[in-house]
Amino acid sequence: MPGDGFSAAGLDPYSAMLHTAHAIYGEEAQPRFWREEGSGALCALSGDGLILSGRFSSMEDLVSLWVITGAETLRGKKEDVAPLAQYLQKEPQIRRILSADRIGQLSDIPAAGKIVFPSPAKVFPLLQTVFSLPDRRFPAWYCESSHKVRHKLGCIAAIEEAETVAATAGIYHQNERAALISSVATHPDCRGKGYAAQLCRFLAEKAIAQGRCAFVICREPAAIRVYRRVGFVPWGEEWVLAKK
Repeated sequence: MPGDGFSAAGLDPYSAMLHTAHAIYGEEAQPRFWREEGSGALCALSGDGLILSGRFSSMEDLVSLWVITGAETLRGKKEDVAPLAQYLQKEPQIRRILSADRIGQLSDIPAAGKIVFPSPAKVFPLLQTVFSLPDRRFPAWYCESSHKVRHKLGCIAAIEEAETVAATAGIYHQNERAALISSVATHPDCRGKGYAAQLCRFLAEKAIAQGRCAFVICREPAAIRVYRRVGFVPWGEEWVLAKK
């Protein structure tokens, strides 16, 4: 450690997150990415969270990294995070991971609106409304999101009503084998029209056509129902540990 020159090309959403983060920030001064020799486990700092891909053999080293980075949370697949949860005697937050890996798996979704590709600046107000994001989040979010779109590291799609973004979803993280669809949001006044399902179907189809498996991560039963309707199937669990 640190993980100079690493590439994350695993078939899971966390290696997709690491790959995208490395593509954007990999030339920055370390430490930001780490690889454990021997196990090959990888982790990276993303905002105020630590992303884990693979199972660290040394819980002491992983705890030290968590402290050094100042991250508030650590997240990853159940099998990767469970040893640390047991070591620290912490209860995880559990979210569902669903996937779709072939076009034939996807359901036919009626076209509820016209899909467009707005600038990140036009999308942020909706995300701010749905997820209660503070204004201070915008500059960093905009810089990173626009970089991903410009360099084909991701894709932001939306459906508009009266030239305002009514619903959005995006592929914000991807590598050669996996794509993570996230920031799925519909304005409260526009829900129940099938916008989210149409956007997720479109992005999943796009990812699969490029040879990637599409993933979503969610906790709310209503969101899980939408993804199941699109054709996503259970893949695993995400475990999130909070430092406090």
